[in-house]
Amino acid sequence: MKNILLIVGDRFQSFRAGKVNVQTYSEFLGSAAAQGWNKDVLPMPGQGLSEVEIATILALHSEHDPDALEVLATLPNKKAEATHKRHARNIVIGEIKRSGKTCYDSSLLVDDDCAEMADHNSGQHLQAMVLIEACRQLLLAIAETFLIEEGERGHKYFVFNSLNINFKTFAFPLPTDLRCRFVSEDRKLTSASFVAEIDIVQAGVSVSTATIEYGFFSSEFLTRRENSAANKATQRELDRIIAALEPQPLLSSISN
Repeated sequence: MKNILLIVGDRFQSFRAGKVNVQTYSEFLGSAAAQGWNKDVLPMPGQGLSEVEIATILALHSEHDPDALEVLATLPNKKAEATHKRHARNIVIGEIKRSGKTCYDSSLLVDDDCAEMADHNSGQHLQAMVLIEACRQLLLAIAETFLIEEGERGHKYFVFNSLNINFKTFAFPLPTDLRCRFVSEDRKLTSASFVAEIDIVQAGVSVSTATIEYGFFSSEFLTRRENSAANKATQRELDRIIAALEPQPLLSSISN
């Protein structure tokens, strides 16, 4: 039986420290180059790896230990589409699968260089904003892939109305499941709104749960509403500034 070696991104050096079954990506490549491929070890991708780095690990398996590819083929290695992100490094979730009438499954696929980690990463755990962003991307991608008619995809305006998230314990750079269940739906002529529950699971344990209310509108409808709200907010701020700059009346100190 092979020994599992978890490969994490280089930013997770503090998580790697003191763990014989964990290596950073650079450490893994350096070891493979210096010592050769160890067929008694099965390297498994954790968090912090780019698509290219995951593909490199798979390519090395294919070259040195093709039998292991059967196991690795079941692991998430491709980013989700329709997350409204332009750069692959900023997509933090994997492909989405429908697991029931109102249920969808995905996985966390965090890149070291994603927007949420590139400027801040402390300790061994995943930052809270990474998990929040994963929930946001998951709901956008589910809507664009499953909830919106094909001809309308990419032409809707999304609004998040509420987010309630509970962090139960630390989330680490381990393989992570995202399980989403829609608990309500309200469709109208120009809009649709939903309430979804998301469970973030590591090693069979729920580390965080979220309840999110969001929806989408026709672009034309919400653009008009947004323009109106922006104009009113701007005018209120201008009025406030003008009022603050006006001379204040002097209070008389003479009493009768």
